[in-house]
Amino acid sequence: MKQLPAPTTAPKVLLALLAVVGITVAVVLSIQFFMGWRATPVDMIGLHYTGGPFEGQRFVGIVEPGSGNRFLGLQDQLALLPVTQRDYTASDDEGADGPPIVAPARGGVDMKFDVGAYFTLNTTADVARRFYERVCIKFECDSDDGWNAMLKVNFRRPIEQAIQQSIRDYTVNELYAGVPEGGAATDEEATAILERVQDQISADLKENINTVLGGDFFCGPTFDRGVGACPDFEFQITSATPISEAVRNAFNDNAASKQAVVTARNNAEAALAEAEGNRASQEAVQASLTPEYLRLREIEALNHCAENPNCTVVFTNGSTGVNVQTGSPG
Repeated sequence: MKQLPAPTTAPKVLLALLAVVGITVAVVLSIQFFMGWRATPVDMIGLHYTGGPFEGQRFVGIVEPGSGNRFLGLQDQLALLPVTQRDYTASDDEGADGPPIVAPARGGVDMKFDVGAYFTLNTTADVARRFYERVCIKFECDSDDGWNAMLKVNFRRPIEQAIQQSIRDYTVNELYAGVPEGGAATDEEATAILERVQDQISADLKENINTVLGGDFFCGPTFDRGVGACPDFEFQITSATPISEAVRNAFNDNAASKQAVVTARNNAEAALAEAEGNRASQEAVQASLTPEYLRLREIEALNHCAENPNCTVVFTNGSTGVNVQTGSPG
């Protein structure tokens, strides 16, 4: 009798491999399916782009802030951009977006400025799409690091130029000490100098930045998506300080000298007022020494002495005064 060949294990191995491949594909498709569901936070606007292998990458539409989960499609992208007020700050403070802005005042004295620019991204649908495709993709600015890199490149230089242009007509005396040319300033005048610079920069900064970027991509913090108007930025200079320590010391010494003068003047006025008060008091006393007043004092002294057996009354020359002495007569 012929012996039958042993059954081969190849079909079993093939079936096992197909099962593994099937499970792997199912897992991958499941992951992609669940990852295809996205939502937009209330402070973000979403830009939906396709990313499938067959349809290519194209813009689908805007996803409004606060929208719930939706299925975007396999490999689709939802880029998130902020709809809230943003800022760019330059100072030595920890957490600032960059170091202070350095610019020369009139006369060539270098000063450093701590500043803040406050703005909002223009998130009307067509503008937001153009911003993302022309500017944002380059920096991947839908991430925190990418957003900060975009601001560093596109905001800092226009701010530097705006400050350089705005302060070139002001001296370090005006910007640091708040003292206008030709005399001392009141508190209101000192504040008004930096306010004028701020107002001038606020009016120009939006236009300068948007011109560099090639579109009306940024507006002031009061921007309203429903209205569409694009107001100016808010800009604030929190300090303006000479870089040179010698210059700062000179201003501080000058301020100390002025304060010393004020203190000396106040002390002199106080001493004068005290002297005038003493003189007026003495004049009042002298004015009260009338003959009638002196006669009254004599009568009071006599009455008092009459009550004391050991009392002696002595009248001075001309009866201009009376002296009451008590004690045993000698």
